[in-house]
Amino acid sequence: MAKRLADSLKKYLEKNLAPGSAKVEKGAVLRFINSLYDINLTSSDDITSVKSGRRNFTVPPLFLITFDRERRPSLDAKYGKGAINVGNEFEFYKHISIGDYIKYEKRLSEFKKTSTSLGEAIIYTIETTFTNQRKQMVAIGRWTTMVFL
Repeated sequence: MAKRLADSLKKYLEKNLAPGSAKVEKGAVLRFINSLYDINLTSSDDITSVKSGRRNFTVPPLFLITFDRERRPSLDAKYGKGAINVGNEFEFYKHISIGDYIKYEKRLSEFKKTSTSLGEAIIYTIETTFTNQRKQMVAIGRWTTMVFL
């Protein structure tokens, strides 16, 4: 039974690894910053510019998580007793600015069956690669989830 659920879950995850893209928009960045801090920014002028000669300010790196909201697919009850986030890992390589176009591609990078004190479980990792319009890798994000079978 658990093996059948594990195989079914793996096929489900492999089908949902669609690429996507998004533009870094000023309003979205301001809402993201306001949600993190107890401030009320109303324009990008409220934020100190980066000394790079560029007119755009550097966007907080974790803003990238707002692009790929389906990192962890909705899991039906048929896949077990529940799921928990085991951890996130990020590698940042380039700054992003308002107006950048970010393309993201997801893949199932790890999938293993394990035994826990609560019974059988699956641990899987979805890896997302973020690339800017200049085809430069901006970041890699990894989201690890445990599903109890």
